[in-house]
Amino acid sequence: MITYCRICSRPVPEAENRSVCRSCEHSMRYTLSALVDELPALVASLVPGGSTLTGSRSGARAHAPVPVDLRVLSLLGPGHWADGDDLTDVPLAAALRGWADALATWFPSHRVVGGTEHLEPFGVRRIAGGTEYLTPAGGCDAALNRGGDDVEDWAAWLTRYLPYALDLPVAADLYSDLTALLHNVRAITLTKPRTHRRLAPCPHCDAFAVVHRDSEWEVRCEACRRKIDPDEYALHAAAVMPELTAAAAVMPGLTAIAMNLPATGITQRATPTPPDTTDERDPDATPQDGQRCA
Repeated sequence: MITYCRICSRPVPEAENRSVCRSCEHSMRYTLSALVDELPALVASLVPGGSTLTGSRSGARAHAPVPVDLRVLSLLGPGHWADGDDLTDVPLAAALRGWADALATWFPSHRVVGGTEHLEPFGVRRIAGGTEYLTPAGGCDAALNRGGDDVEDWAAWLTRYLPYALDLPVAADLYSDLTALLHNVRAITLTKPRTHRRLAPCPHCDAFAVVHRDSEWEVRCEACRRKIDPDEYALHAAAVMPELTAAAAVMPGLTAIAMNLPATGITQRATPTPPDTTDERDPDATPQDGQRCA
């Protein structure tokens, strides 16, 4: 029986016994982490016209501006949100807490029938002893977070319960809302996911153009545009890198040109590691969020 991802509809190997593909799960985990990582830049953007890095104001105005960016104030302030509400300018903590409450109401409830304990996770009908029983969905009225009530606390709560949430019918809605929240934040901070270059060539086209973005589970070849399973790529790298490293030691200049790497330093270490790119502001580009897998 073929299982399809609840979010992107990609076929999921039956042996993995999961309802959401690894790519979509990675994207959700990244988004929750990125919402927390973006908080310093978001706070620095509170002053209108300020830099996301320094918070300093720039430019001249003919009239007195609003003292703070109302978009940032809305995202960082208190509030209330329930599943299904519009996410425009919704406070981050309120949206995350609202989803935690929604997941809590789906929590499995237990009951005992004829001395046998039955688990009814989603209010579905089960047959026991020839009799059809219906257990109402939900065992909790709201989520309990002993850590606190901030963005960091609810992001950590959702990350812990993500394996449970991915098996629920609302997994796609959770994915969509988390992505929208990060898009709202990055529309202000103008940051984008970091990209890390990989040393081994592409197993499909042999080009030294393989990169990995933090927001994606797969690695990607910029030459042939293929997405590669990271486990498959790791096995490929382990097979080809010893030979490439030996060639680099003998012909550092030619190998560096072939791999598009600087020639200096190649003979000094076995596996040269180019520096990773860091989060940068990119005002000319649309902010890149965790994307659904194709």
